[in-house]
Amino acid sequence: MNYIIDIYTTDDKSKLCQYLSDNLTERVELAVEIYTKFKEVKDAFYDVLVVYKGLEIERDVEQISNNIDQSLYSAHERIACRIAIELGQLQDTLESGCWLINPFEITTQQIPDVIDMWDKAKDDLIHKPGFVHARLFQALTPHPKYNLINVAHWVSESTFTKAIEADSYSSHRQRSLQYKLHPALCKSR
Repeated sequence: MNYIIDIYTTDDKSKLCQYLSDNLTERVELAVEIYTKFKEVKDAFYDVLVVYKGLEIERDVEQISNNIDQSLYSAHERIACRIAIELGQLQDTLESGCWLINPFEITTQQIPDVIDMWDKAKDDLIHKPGFVHARLFQALTPHPKYNLINVAHWVSESTFTKAIEADSYSSHRQRSLQYKLHPALCKSR
C-alpha cells in the first residue's frame, strides 16, 4: 500500500476541504482522510492534512493537487510515506472523536531515537481510556521537511488531554521537548 500526505496552510479550511471532497468522489481506487485543525497544541502552523492511500496513487494525487486553486493555500508540503508503526484498528467512524496530528521536523539521523521515544510513549498511551488508533508514518520522499508524522485517533479531546497530562506520561513529554514537533488537535471530514 502506498501513502501520500499533503499538509496545507490556508486561510479558508472549509473552501479547500470542499474542493478536495468534490474532486475525490470519482476516485474509487483512492482512500482519502482529510483532517482540519481545531486546536493548536504547539507550533502547528498547518490547517489541513490529507492522507491518501492506494496502490497506484501518485498520478491521481498529482491531478487533484494540480487542479487546486493556489490562492486557497499559502503553503503546501507533500510527503510519500510508509507506515512505520500502527496501533489499534482504524475505525469506520473516522468522523467521530478527536485526532492528534503531529508532524516531526527531524533529521534522518534522529528517526531511530524518535521511533524509540514514540514506541515507549505508545506503551503508556494505548492503555489510556479513549485511545482508538494510531499510525506513525515515515517519509520515503528524499529530504522531507517532516520525516515522521503521527496520526492518532482519540474518542474525545478530553480523553486525549487526560492521557498526556497523566503522571505516567511525564517522562515521554520531557523527552519529546528535544525535538521540533508540530502537534495539533483535528477533526476528520
